[in-house]
Amino acid sequence: MGKLNTSTWTGMAELDDSPRRAGEPPVWAPTADVLETPDVYILEVELPGMGLEDVHVELDGSELRVFGNLPCRNCDGSTEHLVMERPCGGFARTFFLPGKVQAGDVSARFKDGLLVLTIRKDKPVNRSIPVE
Repeated sequence: MGKLNTSTWTGMAELDDSPRRAGEPPVWAPTADVLETPDVYILEVELPGMGLEDVHVELDGSELRVFGNLPCRNCDGSTEHLVMERPCGGFARTFFLPGKVQAGDVSARFKDGLLVLTIRKDKPVNRSIPVE
């Protein structure tokens, strides 16, 4: 298998540092680290403030999608945000795997705001091929 490539979800607006009006949530994408061992890829996605019910993972061939929704805090109309820097709302990230992966080759756990996905690598087949 080759290297793991990442990009943001194609439907997501570009991230920027432009000032926002009060009450306008920032566009966000969770940060992620990709680690590699001889046998697996490990994908760690930071999702602070989220619960298990807010996080979803889907596998489609070689595309691994992490998406969900971080509920906005204090957005019920009873208060007015003067400054809103913490993200909220929907997010999505797509990670392109170096080859097709079976769902059984991916495990996921979520604890304390950290989603950890472990993706088993294909084992290369080494065998002698007789030459005639």
